[in-house]
Order: sequence, then structure tokens, then C-alpha cells
Amino acid sequence: MSLKTHHAAGFLLAIALIAGGCSVLQPGDPACPPVDPGGDCFAPSNAAFAAHALTSASAWPQLDGLPIVAGNVLEAFDEAANQPTWIVSLLVEERVVAASRFLPHGTEVRLAEVVLYEPARLKFPTVGPGQRLVLFHAAKGCGDPIRADCLFINYGWRIDPPSN
Repeated sequence: MSLKTHHAAGFLLAIALIAGGCSVLQPGDPACPPVDPGGDCFAPSNAAFAAHALTSASAWPQLDGLPIVAGNVLEAFDEAANQPTWIVSLLVEERVVAASRFLPHGTEVRLAEVVLYEPARLKFPTVGPGQRLVLFHAAKGCGDPIRADCLFINYGWRIDPPSN
């Protein structure tokens, strides 16, 4: 399968989330049934984020059979949606092969998107004390393959310094 097909599959996954009848951007929506692997609503916790990120990795057949482990949960801010977001990197032998992003859904959270990195990344954002990871909409997209200054297909990232 080509990388363009992977991006198309990711786009279709995002469409499935939106078409599933449950907005990931609006709190207070009715209960959301799962619309993809790992896409059901759940109470936020580090263990739950990791479990759902690992389940979401099954959206990419290229990862089948690989010894995937979940990285740390990164709390971030989604500027486009003006709300918090959580990101979990998925690693194989210390290389980041994919990432899952979660958004609030009322008092719970749910999967927003999963991205496959080809080639795998050696580095992923790290957030220091008082800093904040911010995702912003990349006006021109993030390329094919996804550039290092992007974490998801349409989202760039930056680290905001501590506020005084």
C-alpha cells in the first residue's frame, strides 16, 4: 500500500468519525458508539489513553504484528478547536511509528485521529515544566510524508514557553 493510500485511509478515518453522528468537538452530545477501533468514549486516564492508542493502531495494517508500545500521554492544546487534546505516541524499538490524538467529549474523551509516520520518527515533542504543547491548523497541510514540524495530517505543533 502506498503512502498516499495511507493518508487517504487516515482521511477516511477522520470522515468516519465525523459521519458517525457524534462530534468530537462538541461537549454534551448524546452517547457515542464506537465508529472505529478505539473510538468509543472513555474516562480519561493515562492507562485508558495508552490502551485506546494501542487499539487505534489496528487502523494501520502496516503495524500488524509489530511490538508496539504506547509512549507517554502528552497533554496539549488544540488551537483550531480551542480545547485540550491528548496525544499518545506509538513506538516500535524506540522509534515513533504512529500517534493517536484524543479530544474531550463532555466529561469523557474519544479518539480524534491516528497518523502513521513513514519513515518512523526518532524524536517526538517533549514538554518541559511550565511549557505547553500547542497544535495549530497547518494552512497548507503537512506534506507526504508528514513533515517533522507536523504531528498530524493537518496539524503543526509548537511548544509555548512558560507564562510568567
